[in-house]
Amino acid sequence: MDRVYRLETFGRIGFAAHGVVYLLVGWFAIRSALGLGVPTDTKGALHSLVGGPFGWAMLGAMALGLLFYGLFRLVEAILDLNDIGDDARGMVVRTGRIVGAVIHIGLAIYAAALAIGLTLSGGDMNGWTAWLMRQPYGPWMVMAIGAVVFGVALAQAKSAWTADFMDDLTISGETHATAEAVGRAGYAARAFVLTLVAVFLVSAGWNTDPSQAGGLAEALRELQKQPYGPWLLGIVAVGLLMFGLSSFVEAVHRRITDDNVIDRLRAQATGG
Repeated sequence: MDRVYRLETFGRIGFAAHGVVYLLVGWFAIRSALGLGVPTDTKGALHSLVGGPFGWAMLGAMALGLLFYGLFRLVEAILDLNDIGDDARGMVVRTGRIVGAVIHIGLAIYAAALAIGLTLSGGDMNGWTAWLMRQPYGPWMVMAIGAVVFGVALAQAKSAWTADFMDDLTISGETHATAEAVGRAGYAARAFVLTLVAVFLVSAGWNTDPSQAGGLAEALRELQKQPYGPWLLGIVAVGLLMFGLSSFVEAVHRRITDDNVIDRLRAQATGG
């Protein structure tokens, strides 16, 4: 049982940290839509805390929270705590969560480095795409990662359409309707930007051109360049803010230690 409640603590703190990151990303995107700057990604959001009031303390707390989030997602995916299954769709979603876990553990390391005054170089999308392309079958691996990202985007779009994320929340009444509306908007926005990221990766692999790869910041900047770009960016920015708020809702109301999860953890512990 101690491991179950430790998992719950990791999950709730992690979802809160995840929410802060997306609130910052959404805020910078809104500023960009108003012509007050350029969009940024999750690393840029963390870097914005440097030099601020109690910046080192906030970055330290974010590092811990993001580490917890990554560990929670890793356990969730490996043990299949949400009963996603091991069919093709389930494996894509679970693989996406493992990739997300690794990314957030990397973000935790980045935040910890910033907290102690270090700046980690490298690690941008173009950099690791270029490295991967130099490996055997590199372009194919880049396209495969793009396909996984697109699979995650489809899963997020499905969540926005069906509101299946509410199945994991213990909310009722008017609060339920509000949480559902916020979550739908958030998942839709994230599905949209992840689809753009997937397109960037597949295009980079297909053309063997790492400069065509791009992450969250590049996706938002691409939106800004389109006709009615500020409006499009503003809509997506509000959605990303909603996604951040929905992470806070999960931090408080997510069903983590229900009987299903406890039974699964017990089965894993006993090898059953």
